[in-house]
Amino acid sequence: MPVKPYRTHPALEGAAVTLVTLVALLSGIYFIYVQAKHAVEEEIREGLVRNVSAAATTIDGDLHRTFTGDTDPDDPAYVEFLGKLEAIRQASAYVQYLYTCISVDGQVYFIANPSPQGDIDGDGQTDVAPQLMDLYEGPGRALLDAIETQTPSVDEEPYTDQWGTFYGAYAPFYDSQGRFVGVLGMDLEQGGEDLGRVILGL
Repeated sequence: MPVKPYRTHPALEGAAVTLVTLVALLSGIYFIYVQAKHAVEEEIREGLVRNVSAAATTIDGDLHRTFTGDTDPDDPAYVEFLGKLEAIRQASAYVQYLYTCISVDGQVYFIANPSPQGDIDGDGQTDVAPQLMDLYEGPGRALLDAIETQTPSVDEEPYTDQWGTFYGAYAPFYDSQGRFVGVLGMDLEQGGEDLGRVILGL
């Protein structure tokens, strides 16, 4: 029985080759994008940890210990401490919030947070920053790890709380006797900014 000759369909075969090539190209581009995104995020995390760890070495742990729920928010020493903390934040590009926290009986409390607040609740008014000895409800795992292990820690993914969505990094600070006092937190807002510029600014 004679074999029928193979009939070619150049248009269909060309379209199929083009489709396969396009799929392979798009898959490659997506893979490169994902890898680049992970690399950029890792650089952001590493930059934040370096920044917050360096900043934590400037915290006066002895003075920080004197700030309690009985401290007058207008106390000159406390006001000066807030000013120094805000100066550090302003010198750290793209850092939204800089604050200190302590742990008491397993609960996390704010001590100093001079960072200007936005309008997260959308009521048209600037939100009030967490005040001295305000309870931090629902702190992220990285902050808790920094307190529990007394070592620097950073969010693996952007963390959302009542103040927004951030990459947060945390570093312990100590008193003059080397005793653990608290943790300095540094939040980089996760938004539409150019991440490359963010990295260069850290």
